[in-house]
Amino acid sequence: MSLYNKFIRILFLLSCFLFSEVGFTQGDAAASVSKSPTSFSTWSVSYVSWTEFLEMNDGTIHDEGYSNFYGNAFSYEQEFYSGRSGFMYDVALLSGQANAGGSQQLLTYQSANQKWFGGQVGVKLAYRVTPQVAIALGPIGLYRSLKFPSDGGVDVKSGADFNFGMIADLKLRLTRNWELRQSIGTLSFRASTLWSLGLGYKY
Repeated sequence: MSLYNKFIRILFLLSCFLFSEVGFTQGDAAASVSKSPTSFSTWSVSYVSWTEFLEMNDGTIHDEGYSNFYGNAFSYEQEFYSGRSGFMYDVALLSGQANAGGSQQLLTYQSANQKWFGGQVGVKLAYRVTPQVAIALGPIGLYRSLKFPSDGGVDVKSGADFNFGMIADLKLRLTRNWELRQSIGTLSFRASTLWSLGLGYKY
């Protein structure tokens, strides 16, 4: 685990502790879960990371490795609730860098700091456990644009440009307008766990 990833996770734990101390006032909490239909809009910025499986071929030999994607997501989300239950949709612009290589056995390939960009959309069922805590689960579609360069006669293909998966969200309301957001899920096509952590402004 990189030092940056360790810092992000420590920040998450620290924020959870601060959340438990500051929270809403009792009056805000009571008012924020209403039986009448309510809706929220949220803009957020998040750190995002996932791993894809890498195929390598030099025309004769085939080998496999992996590629790590990491970067930032700028997202807009709309939530609709009736009481505690509801649904939401979100769209995001993504950009970052990727490294490729890994535990290949037969071929040698390394590529670092390759820039990529993309987008993500999702629709999820949501539930407000408490006025400060909400969870959600649903499918996502992800697109990212990146082609790793050939090196030493080795051609590579990483994952899929278009991917689909399932993701779960945990949202911790820090104040009336600010919330901490964590997501974890899995991608379907030659990829593994997707993870993100961010801060959102809700209104």
